[in-house]
Amino acid sequence: MLDDQRLAKASRLLRRETGLRQGDLPTSRFVTQEIEAGRAGRLRVDHVVAHFAALGAKTQINVRWNGAGLDRLIDQVHAQVVNSTAMILPRYGFHVRAEYTFNEYGERGSIDLFAGNDAARAVFVGEAKSEWGSLEETLRQQDLKARLAPKLAEEAFGWKPSSVASVLIFPADRTAQRVADRYRAALTGYPARARQIRAWLRNPSGPLGGIWFLSDAGLGRREE
Repeated sequence: MLDDQRLAKASRLLRRETGLRQGDLPTSRFVTQEIEAGRAGRLRVDHVVAHFAALGAKTQINVRWNGAGLDRLIDQVHAQVVNSTAMILPRYGFHVRAEYTFNEYGERGSIDLFAGNDAARAVFVGEAKSEWGSLEETLRQQDLKARLAPKLAEEAFGWKPSSVASVLIFPADRTAQRVADRYRAALTGYPARARQIRAWLRNPSGPLGGIWFLSDAGLGRREE
């Protein structure tokens, strides 16, 4: 549920801060009036997001359930995706390092699934996701990890890779798949899907970017 009164106050304060009138915003005057009247909950979420984006603000919607239960549930799904992928990759000759941390010239982070195939000198950079979250941030972080992968592979496996796969991994969830379809233009660097990813794992050759939706992600039985 949106905190309508807080959003109303935020909109008025931000307009005052930026010197904008209701009619100056690219979103309709009606949207602004509804938000500032404390009726944001009646609007489409994307209209609310666009309104605050025009004011230089980022809108986030939080969901609470059963105390901290939702966070535990999200963490569980993430762990299931990691576990399922970590069980699949060795079938293709890859040895897996989960939660591989790095610190390269001030760039810090961790790779959910960093896997190497010694025979093919190929590395797999996998980011496990329970949901999309911020598309921009997801792609920025994954692009960074893929860029650092050759140097990290030398440190982790002792060789310079000739092939690198950068893969976002989700449970086979229709919502996640719809988001991928909707933002296909922004995901041109990740065109491969399950069949192409499995083919690359069998015979790693060249770069690969893809999105892998895993069926039964918590069981590690099937790959999709």
